[in-house]
Amino acid sequence: METLRFFRLIPPSLSNSRIFKAFHQKPPTSTLNASFCAPYKGNPNIGSVVLNQISQSDDFEEFANSFSAGDRIFIISSIFGGTGASGFPLLLKTLRQGDHFPNHDLINNATIGAITILPYFKLKQNEDSEIDSSTFISKTKSALAYYESNIIKNGSIDALYYLADDMAGIYENNEGGSAQRNDAHLVEFLGATAVVDFSNSEFMGTSNLELGIRDTDSAVSFNSFYYRMREMLFSPMVQFTLMANALTHKIDLFRSSQFSANSKYFENFYNERFFQELTGFLHKYLEWLKELKNNKRSLNLFNEVCGDKPFELVTDLKPKRILSRYSDYSLIIDRLNSAVKKDCKSKDPKDRFLEMFYLGTKKLVKEKLSN
Repeated sequence: METLRFFRLIPPSLSNSRIFKAFHQKPPTSTLNASFCAPYKGNPNIGSVVLNQISQSDDFEEFANSFSAGDRIFIISSIFGGTGASGFPLLLKTLRQGDHFPNHDLINNATIGAITILPYFKLKQNEDSEIDSSTFISKTKSALAYYESNIIKNGSIDALYYLADDMAGIYENNEGGSAQRNDAHLVEFLGATAVVDFSNSEFMGTSNLELGIRDTDSAVSFNSFYYRMREMLFSPMVQFTLMANALTHKIDLFRSSQFSANSKYFENFYNERFFQELTGFLHKYLEWLKELKNNKRSLNLFNEVCGDKPFELVTDLKPKRILSRYSDYSLIIDRLNSAVKKDCKSKDPKDRFLEMFYLGTKKLVKEKLSN
């Protein structure tokens, strides 16, 4: 079975960078006494010293030992910070040329993709911080030139995704740690779609990819995406959000006898640890959607409060009318009851519960919310 392996080179702080021309230069006096604990605060000359030893770490050895034929590798990094900017090309070189770790022959020839995050926010001025967001753009230009000469032209990567946005949001200037608590951002959400695209695509030579959306002066919605992106996101996200709303805002209804599947399949299910962890995750998911909506730029996919009208969930989409004696949450319960009785194949209650919601919401999206 093919597996997608990840390397994440974005530190708690996305700092500015002196970029690659400084890799083999003596660091300035101000960095000679700097800590070697990541993040490297815009000093890839420091980061390169540390990250060049990554193949000797226990984590890398575990990764190499478990690598199998057909597995793919995806690297996530920022281009305007010391850790990501220095770590990406060094890690890629190790993966392509290293020969002193297990399965190096498979890893050297694996399909490798990466996403590099370009600037998408600014930072407030802070005299106590070494980070200055006014240098983000110039540093990024230098890094892109390095990538072109040393990564793209030598064909060492199969797919390289670039992602950026207007630097509209202004964050507090915290170098990292617990003080840095930035809300979820559109760019991070879109970055995750690169992973899906990479997993589902075949590449001949090096592919450079960027994501475009329709021009919009307001928040980004499903209508902002072109066809392929909308098809990738719409049904899975709407299905999952329908479930999240049902199991948070209407949980008492789903515990009740009106949901007839309870008596046969889920009698004690709602008191089990699995269900508590599931609903805890769903609450965090809804908080994440709210952060995305309130940030700049706003990702406004769903109406936060639908009340008793669950199919008014999707922004800018009017639900279709269908012939049924059920409506709203009673329709959801009917489709779930039907799915669990007729279509679910899983035996374990946890698997059956999730399969029921998957099959039931899939039918509901097609009936009520498809174009």
